[in-house]
Amino acid sequence: MIEQSLNDLFRGAGKIVQILEAGCGRKWDLQNLDFKFELTGVDQDAEALRLRRSVSKDLNHSLQGDLRDVAFDDAQFDVIYCSYVLEHIERAEQVLDSFRAWLRPGGVIVLRIPDGSCAYGSITRMTPHWFHVLYYRWILGQTTAGKPGYPPYRTVFDDVVCADGILKYADRCHLMPIVTARTMVEVKRGWRGLLVKLALRLVNFLTLGHRPDEHCTLTFVLQAPNSAGARAA
Repeated sequence: MIEQSLNDLFRGAGKIVQILEAGCGRKWDLQNLDFKFELTGVDQDAEALRLRRSVSKDLNHSLQGDLRDVAFDDAQFDVIYCSYVLEHIERAEQVLDSFRAWLRPGGVIVLRIPDGSCAYGSITRMTPHWFHVLYYRWILGQTTAGKPGYPPYRTVFDDVVCADGILKYADRCHLMPIVTARTMVEVKRGWRGLLVKLALRLVNFLTLGHRPDEHCTLTFVLQAPNSAGARAA
């Protein structure tokens, strides 16, 4: 879905597309892009960035730092990709403001965030960090969970980090949503997956359907106006 949207926008662009991966972690998610691009990665986690540089080796440029503090030139990037990062940041709207400044006219911001209003997101918001670590280790089977360079990270869920918050921000800042989608993260088969599904169904039942269990992730592709003057307006 994200790859297709980016391919539709930049395939045949006749240039090297500049992509910023904001909160790049240990690996690049988008493997099916049909255009040439240069990838810049930023992450606050020094160990995750070290692993990205030494194992994946797919960044053209990299920078360790907090997204609230790092500096790039205005209109430097065609694409800003931020996946499962904003929910961990206090003052997340400040980061979105930076994204908007760094984005070129006609460029896009791609956001993936947990939906805090669904069953999965509600559990994430209401449970302590140690519970998240146990979930990653015992349910997802990630033995490195919680160690330096590996998720999960502490969650914040600022007010803007929700469907309504992102769409209101986009409207206020003249960003056009060209993709808005709700999807479910793939759950492993076997007893672990069954346990997750039962927990989500239970939350849905106890909240009388107000916390849906059929999705957990929100995806947005927000496009800036094509002219710098329109963006500044």
